[in-house]
Amino acid sequence: MGKSLIVLLFLMSSAVTWAGDIEQFVYAGQPEEILNLDSYTTETRYRDRVIYDTCYRNEPYEHRVCRDETRYRQECRTEPGRQVCRVVPGQRTCRRVNGRQVCRTTPSRRVCSTTPSRRICRNVPYNHRVCRNETRYRSVPYTCSRTVSEPYQVQIDHYASVKVVFENHSNENHDFKVTLDNNLNVAIEQENNTQTVAVLKDTQRSVSYGDLSSRVDVVFTIRFVRQNREQLLKNHIILNPNLRD
Repeated sequence: MGKSLIVLLFLMSSAVTWAGDIEQFVYAGQPEEILNLDSYTTETRYRDRVIYDTCYRNEPYEHRVCRDETRYRQECRTEPGRQVCRVVPGQRTCRRVNGRQVCRTTPSRRVCSTTPSRRICRNVPYNHRVCRNETRYRSVPYTCSRTVSEPYQVQIDHYASVKVVFENHSNENHDFKVTLDNNLNVAIEQENNTQTVAVLKDTQRSVSYGDLSSRVDVVFTIRFVRQNREQLLKNHIILNPNLRD
């Protein structure tokens, strides 16, 4: 008789890192078998963290500054009056008197004029020392904080409590293996070839989830049958049709 396979899968949450578990047992006439399996996944989570640092701000302050500035003042002086003279030359003047021309010459003369005094002013530059307060800025340190998102690793534990109930009795020994695979599924498999075929009669399960753990409770009901393989395939009882007699 070919090797028979019974598989039941329970989909669990997947993560990047995982570790499975394998439990094996031998059926030797016992009415039931109880197995406990455990695995874990590791996932990346994020939490906020406050980082304290030194920051700087510009703070105004008054600074006394003195410097020379160019200014102008008016300086004036009085220019005195003066006499200006000029010589006016004589002139010859002629006129006709009783039919004859009579001429006479006027003598030259000196003509003078006096200009009054006047006030003359001009702007004269000079340096003047000026002091005043100016607003300046300086860099002042202070304690500041910022929030960053920080990754961290957590381990999620998975537990499987598996109870295998045998509905009837088989005179043969059957080797079974129960595993948690890389998809976090539960699988049960018969590993040896026997004349009596083990088929899955019924399955019950319940799942509970927590923040850092999950739990699956499974009850498999298995029945041993003596039936030809073609009939089992027709009734969809054998779950692995690739097995050969």
